[in-house]
Amino acid sequence: MVNHYYFYGIDADFGPFFLKFCTYFPYNAKLCINGHEYVKRQLAKEGILFEALNAGGMDPYRILRPRWQGRVFPPP
Repeated sequence: MVNHYYFYGIDADFGPFFLKFCTYFPYNAKLCINGHEYVKRQLAKEGILFEALNAGGMDPYRILRPRWQGRVFPPP
């Protein structure tokens, strides 16, 4: 049996993340971040409106499509 320690945090750019440390040799560590959350935070930081889908799924055409006063422009 191997013990693991988890440390949770929130970053301004990447959003929620966690570090997983193993207590036995070779003392592995794993950093887990959510790429979808990173994209959402960067879009919000730039002031770009987007729509996130349920369960973390993202449709790039639906999210990255610029919006202006309720009109949705088609993807390039």
